Amino acid sequence: MLIPGIMNVERTVPPAESGQTSSTPRRWGPTATYLLLIAVVIGAIAVWGSISRQRAELAAVASMSDEGRGQLYGRVLENLRFCKAQSSEGLERFCEAQAEFVLGFPECDQGCKELARRSLSHAAR
Repeated sequence: MLIPGIMNVERTVPPAESGQTSSTPRRWGPTATYLLLIAVVIGAIAVWGSISRQRAELAAVASMSDEGRGQLYGRVLENLRFCKAQSSEGLERFCEAQAEFVLGFPECDQGCKELARRSLSHAAR
């Protein structure tokens, strides 16, 4: 219905801006997907490298002569005793590595395992 003398203006409702009121989830762009994929691959390589290093250390210890392995075991055990006597924060990584390494020796008895466990728990704090 038109009323004379009054201008009728037709108004339209603008469409909702995308992303603000939409109920559909927002997808990651291709760049984010590739970055996530690269991060996962790097993480997998790091885990694989760590496991490979540990296996190589165990294989090297197992392949040593009894005399050489005994001397190395004695030296690593001496290092752990030194670590137990010291409380320096600078030695934590060294002591933790020595504790992990000594556990790979077949000569490591209950006392050795206890010493290593103390070094590992101290480094975790």
